[in-house]
Amino acid sequence: MKKSHVILRTALVIAALAVTLRIAGGVFLHLIRRNLACWPQQTLTQLQQQLEHQHDEFQIDFHLYRRGNPIGHELLNSSEAFDATRHFRSFDPSKRTFLLSHGFRGPIYGNPMQKLTEKPPPMAHLLYCEYDSRQQDANVILVDWQRGCENTFQYERAVANTQHRQANPLRSRVGVGGGQWGYVHFIGHSLGAHVVSHAAKLLKINDQVLVDRVTGLDPAEPCFEIDEASPLRLSRDSARFVDVLHSAVAHRKHDAFGLLDPLGDADFYINGGTHQPGCQVALVNLMSSVARPVLSIFKSVVPSCASDYCKLTRFVMSGGVCDHFYAVYVFIDSVDDEMKNKHSYLAQPWNLTFDTKEQPVLSQLTSCSANQQCPEMGINAEKYQYSNNRHNVYYVKSDYTVHLSMKDSLMFSMF
Repeated sequence: MKKSHVILRTALVIAALAVTLRIAGGVFLHLIRRNLACWPQQTLTQLQQQLEHQHDEFQIDFHLYRRGNPIGHELLNSSEAFDATRHFRSFDPSKRTFLLSHGFRGPIYGNPMQKLTEKPPPMAHLLYCEYDSRQQDANVILVDWQRGCENTFQYERAVANTQHRQANPLRSRVGVGGGQWGYVHFIGHSLGAHVVSHAAKLLKINDQVLVDRVTGLDPAEPCFEIDEASPLRLSRDSARFVDVLHSAVAHRKHDAFGLLDPLGDADFYINGGTHQPGCQVALVNLMSSVARPVLSIFKSVVPSCASDYCKLTRFVMSGGVCDHFYAVYVFIDSVDDEMKNKHSYLAQPWNLTFDTKEQPVLSQLTSCSANQQCPEMGINAEKYQYSNNRHNVYYVKSDYTVHLSMKDSLMFSMF
């Protein structure tokens, strides 16, 4: 394979993510202010003033993992000009490529995920693909954009950071070439789900490169709840196949971190999209700690507050962050199951109905039979046939239980 082809594929993937993760221009900010109104107006006004002077301020790091790489992984940051003689030299576009993105403040939750995968770095909650690469010799690119989403009280800016009006300089350094490319799979959690979807759209529109699969792990709801006003929202048109795992859905605006709406070719609602196994136990562990008096006082005050931050704080205090990350846990587990030839996450067709207490109504679930094959949620979802031109909605029963230490419980109870 020509070296130019390797440079092309590497640069296109990196450029798409770099473009996607930069600060938004005035058009997108206007959409946020006019239509989304996801946070108090004064905060958005301050945000607009900040953006005028902080156009391109944070660095994005790209970590490439390959089997047999003697240095472990290769690093490229967005401030560097791409040089094929120094950067990502082990990248092989003929192999399967995974590109992974964390969400808002995702890196601070690295410890519990790190224990699951027993690997560094801070984004270890998605490092299952490094395990996959050791088995199948894949390219695994981890995207670290925590500098653009690390402030709890600047979620609006993190949303704006998913779009940029200037093309990345890498685009001007590559030409269009042919080649036999392997399967390309983008995976993102929370806000990162919207990030990778938009990156895939940029590749399709600007470079005529169609990503094979985009997987959204509990895509973020705040600022993305209105379809018409969310040009960066995860959608079916970003790849050949788009699958979405829902684990912490918001039934009302900003009541939770995840979107209730079906977004992909296949949408999987884990236990109906809420109250995941082990997450309430994690909350009880925390409440029995020294933090209990503080949390009790805080919870008594928050219910009287109707602001967006108060509503999401109630969600957090109910174990919601753990629910939000549950989609990541079970996707990791599905990879492990695939290696063991297990099938733990069969999905049943569902009409996405809930009762007055927002509990899933399962009386109309379609059973799995020889005539009605049920797909698998997780890494193997791509192996099944789905009805075209519509969202295919599924209910997935999961008994996977999250086991968190006291320290991890505390991490899951923070923004």
